[in-house]
Amino acid sequence: MVKIIVSKEKDPYVNAAYEAMLFFLLEEKKIEGEYLFLWVNSPCVFIGRFQNPYKECDVERMKELNWPIVRRISGGGAVFHDEGNLNISYLANEKRKNDFSFFQLLKETAVSFFSLKEDEMKIVSPRNDLFYEGRKCSGNASKKGKNSLLLHATLLIDSKLEHVYSLLHHFKPTKDCSTLASVASVHSKVISLGEKREDVEAFIEFFSSKNGQRVFWEERPLWPDYFQRELLKFKSKEWTFSLTS
Repeated sequence: MVKIIVSKEKDPYVNAAYEAMLFFLLEEKKIEGEYLFLWVNSPCVFIGRFQNPYKECDVERMKELNWPIVRRISGGGAVFHDEGNLNISYLANEKRKNDFSFFQLLKETAVSFFSLKEDEMKIVSPRNDLFYEGRKCSGNASKKGKNSLLLHATLLIDSKLEHVYSLLHHFKPTKDCSTLASVASVHSKVISLGEKREDVEAFIEFFSSKNGQRVFWEERPLWPDYFQRELLKFKSKEWTFSLTS
């Protein structure tokens, strides 16, 4: 049975570190099975492993707002997180990867919970993003190891969409990035599926009750060395800004 872990943290660095810890524990065969990790962050921007932050978001405005930029371990594009956005990560041993239709599960659960028109919710290839009535409500990224798989997706429930546009779509880079090689984000018009912040917690409870066995959120991870290693990495300026600069 899929184990469901719901984070009690809003710190983007803590949640990113916990997710990475699970991935590397699976990769090194310290744990096994299938996990769904549900997490909500305070305002921040997550960029893909192979992206340049200066190309992808308004770095100076993020500094003014004191909102962090976090480089995740997977590829994909830049996304804005806040308390109205839910992150859902599926992690498993590589041998189990064909046993679970992550994107179909997310689509069906969202349609059911928000009473949406099923024919208007579409999984769009090649990235398996979710679009409702022609606008994007969920993006995703992945990382594959020799022994493990990570799929994670956002779900816009009551996110401040004006920040998506101002911080990611409509800004002028403050640094010349013309000679820097990096993966560019694909921008789309976006939509939130809910009407209030309380919908996020309600959706978490609904999702958890239908899709696996909820297990206890560990205030102190059982593998603290792995967690601390990843936490220090995500917080470092070298990891965030130097990989593609």
